[in-house]
Amino acid sequence: AKDVSPENKYVASAEWNGRPFEKTWFNHEDIMAGGRLVLTMSATPNGWGSKSFPPSASDSKNGH
Repeated sequence: AKDVSPENKYVASAEWNGRPFEKTWFNHEDIMAGGRLVLTMSATPNGWGSKSFPPSASDSKNGH
């Protein structure tokens, strides 16, 4: 993770294989294909990942 420190504990952005990555989850194919995940950290939350829910959380019981 870039800029990680005790103060910088929030994910500001993510890249997967050099491309912006907005999801907070991986599917099986992503993991099996391998790659490089780079997180950039920040001292304040910016909402990254707050709208990313895994497919398993998309049923009506969870409200997503």
